[in-house]
Amino acid sequence: MDIWKIALAVGILILVVIFTIKAINKQKKELAELTPPARVTHNKQQEEKANQRVARQWKATGILLDLAAIGNMYSAFVSTSSALKNGSWILWIDAGLSVIAAVVVMVLKLKRDLNLVYLYVGIILLPSLFFLATGQYIPAVIHLFPLVLVYLVINPVRKDMK
Repeated sequence: MDIWKIALAVGILILVVIFTIKAINKQKKELAELTPPARVTHNKQQEEKANQRVARQWKATGILLDLAAIGNMYSAFVSTSSALKNGSWILWIDAGLSVIAAVVVMVLKLKRDLNLVYLYVGIILLPSLFFLATGQYIPAVIHLFPLVLVYLVINPVRKDMK
């Protein structure tokens, strides 16, 4: 493999990590700025502000969820191309689960349902555990990257989910 391709892949990975950290820090900063009032009063302005805050958080979260879906589609692409070369049925199953995981992430972005997060975790862990059991550690870790991204994205907004 050419050194430039390796450097490009590492550079892209570093950029993804940096932008992900920046987005997470931005969400944490917005959460810190919005401290709850000392007394609980329910009026329309406070509810409107809370709804606007949730909308802003989900807008930032949506971009990172798109990134997780792209990661799943990349896993599906790699699995499909490998399955076409050697005809492994396990790789076809992995490609199908990766596509299903990408669809679940997009539905999660629209529906904001916590049960979809659990479904996503299950779909991602199946091929990862299989790859770990067969001694293929690199594909297992590659499959876990979108899962970690979804966890880091959903954790700050989990209380606002259904």
